[in-house]
Amino acid sequence: MSDSSGTLSVVAHEVFHAAFGVYKDSSPTWKDYYTTHRSYLDQLLDLTHNEGIAHYLTFEQRTGGNLPDDWVEGLLRRLMTSMAMQVS
Repeated sequence: MSDSSGTLSVVAHEVFHAAFGVYKDSSPTWKDYYTTHRSYLDQLLDLTHNEGIAHYLTFEQRTGGNLPDDWVEGLLRRLMTSMAMQVS
């Protein structure tokens, strides 16, 4: 990936966060949700949801929606590495 497409990918990712935030602030459904979901876990899940969507959109933009053949193995390898780092 070139530097310019990488930069555009980061910008698109961050624009999603801004646009989704504006949407959630104006949505009656999200406002109702937030009145009953205020715990730290709820905040963590909300952040994970937001980042997950943004990451997915970035992935779609970069790959055209095509998963690499070894995506499951790569995911498991990264998860195991991350878990090992947290334990040590």
